[in-house]
Amino acid sequence: MPFERLERTQPQLASRLRGELEKGNLARSSLFFGPPYSSKMTAASELALALLGEEDRFDTLASANLVIIPNRDSLIRLKALRNILEKNRNLAAAGAFRHENAVFLSAFHEALYTNSQKDVFAAAAELSDVMYSFPSDPSSGQLEPFLKKYDEALARLISRKKKTSVYTIDQVRQIQSFAFQNPDQRKVIVLEGTENVAAGTMNSILKILEEPPASVYFILISSSASRILPTILSRVRQYEFHEIGQKEEKQFLESTFFAHDSLSIQDFFFSAGGLDLAKLSSEAENFVHRLLIRRKPLDAQELTALSSFLEEFSAFDLFIRRVMEIIEDGFRQSVIADRPASDILDLFCHAVTQADIYSQNRRTMLERIQRGISVL
Repeated sequence: MPFERLERTQPQLASRLRGELEKGNLARSSLFFGPPYSSKMTAASELALALLGEEDRFDTLASANLVIIPNRDSLIRLKALRNILEKNRNLAAAGAFRHENAVFLSAFHEALYTNSQKDVFAAAAELSDVMYSFPSDPSSGQLEPFLKKYDEALARLISRKKKTSVYTIDQVRQIQSFAFQNPDQRKVIVLEGTENVAAGTMNSILKILEEPPASVYFILISSSASRILPTILSRVRQYEFHEIGQKEEKQFLESTFFAHDSLSIQDFFFSAGGLDLAKLSSEAENFVHRLLIRRKPLDAQELTALSSFLEEFSAFDLFIRRVMEIIEDGFRQSVIADRPASDILDLFCHAVTQADIYSQNRRTMLERIQRGISVL
């Protein structure tokens, strides 16, 4: 049944998409928007494969007619799922691990190849070859040698891959070229993190959506629809993904990963990836205390230590969210005044947005936040 995975976490959206698919009235361009870890990519993958008649390829996303450009915290997800697989050794963990690797590797689709990235694409091909050798029985003794090869291949790819968080105008042009090849062939293109791209890139996306090929479906994924051009929003059918309820989160984590704690899906992934959540919360509280109570920003050495800790686990965005939650809680308890709290939260949002758009070093982002708060 289509959208059976989405059914576990977003049953209403699963029902809506299933009905539109069955009636043949899906929009040619869609926008899936909502908070991180709300199953947007799961929905996009299931819809894309259903449109292509390849529903059985969810784990591998192996379709020449599907291009996905992800924009997510891939490394912590891959690390977490790798550790979960090694611990649980079951088919559910294996499927989740293979799917996340397929999403990550989809950024190296042949349609996006350039000579300037030859070494990176070669490393991606090596990792892809390793994934093809995934053992049919994850509980067998073949898992250990596979994981050893996987760790080595992933490390080589990461060492060659540029640390950029968004796709570029050149990639959108490549997507456009791919879309118009074999115009009668149905294709699906998924673009994640649309709100984070530069203005020129967003305008290029708009141009494609204005005159899309008849056989191509576009699925945009966003965590903040309000940051997308209104002209783009007017050309897509919107699907809002709400934060997954505690009951659905608990059922999903228990059925998929045999996890019986009370963590959210996001915190579970970061914890499984090795992040000390208690330490992150402590660092966030210290950051707020230093900036807003003591009015003494972190010095260069302290900022380096914090940045190194967050960089290791790709946890900058999670750290910022924790900091903002502490500030909001301080406002509710009247520890922080209404206007300063609002100004501070606006400053955080602006700094994060700028860092995403310009692929800015996250330490630089923290420095800008500190400087901004010092003059409020």
